[in-house]
Amino acid sequence: MWWVRLIVLVVVVAAAPAAEADLQIPVLRTRPLILHLEGTIAADRASAARAGFTTVSFAVVGRDPAERFWLGVDRVYPLGDYPRLGKDILDDVHMYDPTYFLFGSPDLVARFTSIAPSSRVVLEGLANGSGRTFYLSKVAGNEGR
Repeated sequence: MWWVRLIVLVVVVAAAPAAEADLQIPVLRTRPLILHLEGTIAADRASAARAGFTTVSFAVVGRDPAERFWLGVDRVYPLGDYPRLGKDILDDVHMYDPTYFLFGSPDLVARFTSIAPSSRVVLEGLANGSGRTFYLSKVAGNEGR
């Protein structure tokens, strides 16, 4: 009868991983992505493409949805210990128009929208690739639009 116990034990041990395989795997959450962008504000996509290695378009939440602000990106990187390169992050959302929906405090948004084309700018914000939102936390550049 010892062999019956052995068979039952083998069946139980073999069935345990199979039973757990039916469980839902939880969604992996990554750290918040704070993205640093440096580049040149442009009037249109073609000008932005000439100004940097890639383009990013912004639509400001609460304004005309057809209005775009273009950035020719020279430098992009995530702040902190984020496991991806900035260029790869932008490649994931590059096909969308607008690339990001921009929002933030009214003074930062006003400062961003007042920057004239051909001006250098540095932006930092909390970026969400799936929702394509960009929450401004820093705008540095020449104002005067």
